[in-house]
Amino acid sequence: MALSRKVFPRSIRSFVVAGAMTLLVVIAGAMTLPLTGPAMSQAAPATPAVRKAAAPILPLFLQSEKAGKASNVYILAMDFDCADPAQEEAFNKWYNEVFIPSELAVPGYQAAWRMRVELPFTRRVKGVADRATYLTAFEIHTDDITAVMKARSYRMQELAADKGPGSLLKEVNAIPYRSMNQIMTRANTPYGPFIPQAKHPATEVDPTGKLKRFMLTVESNAAAPDKEKDFNNWYNTVHVPDVLTSPGYHAAWRLEILSPVAGRGRYMTLYEVHTNNLRVSMDTRDERRIREYMVGAYEGANISPFGQAHYVTLGEKLTKGK
Repeated sequence: MALSRKVFPRSIRSFVVAGAMTLLVVIAGAMTLPLTGPAMSQAAPATPAVRKAAAPILPLFLQSEKAGKASNVYILAMDFDCADPAQEEAFNKWYNEVFIPSELAVPGYQAAWRMRVELPFTRRVKGVADRATYLTAFEIHTDDITAVMKARSYRMQELAADKGPGSLLKEVNAIPYRSMNQIMTRANTPYGPFIPQAKHPATEVDPTGKLKRFMLTVESNAAAPDKEKDFNNWYNTVHVPDVLTSPGYHAAWRLEILSPVAGRGRYMTLYEVHTNNLRVSMDTRDERRIREYMVGAYEGANISPFGQAHYVTLGEKLTKGK
């Protein structure tokens, strides 16, 4: 049936309007896609938008006990094993109920959380030292970290002479790191300069009730001493914001080793990951890393990768007086 003169123009107008709106949506979507090339990775948005992130299902461990700036905040990374696997249960009970509370009673010690290695340490370069089965991070606030570490060495010497469960503590390393900046979370971290906002993860749900908390430790170095500034700028404004767009990655804490240690990177970042499938989270992160390369986000990064390890947290975060 032929359309009347009244209906035909209205139909055309509706078609044109719908088509124009679709075209605008396509154009807007295209404008959010990442561009290739170093120029895009180096550019910073004039007014960086901070994501409006919902609170994570699990409470964050990576929340400093000190509000404000990161000055005078340190993390003591204690890498250790149980000397006798047959007594591991008794050792862990002693460590949780005696050792950690006694350390938190020391002036300056504010919090501690225990971890057990979940996946083997990945070496990015030769000469990287092994990592132990357990890792405990102690948060310390002090104006004299040297004195704190000296006092600790005396306590550890006394512990070595102990005939009880403490004698099973086989410490591989106890390395102090200074906090480089405030803990970066989805809620306080601006979008990276090349990240399409539409690609940020939706609020995660946990239909299985099996969500676990993991910690990823990533060690790295700048490629050369004169590249430190560029490296750290890239890490803070491009890399970490991109990591926090990966499903499950909720927070990052950048740390710098106080004194060089053989087989260790100068910088270490703690990432807090909430997931019920660590392998899937890792695969997704690898895809994002490839995307970073593809869009030129590593141009000028001057990074020298070192190594990384995944840990599952053991129990709750313990704080002084609690």
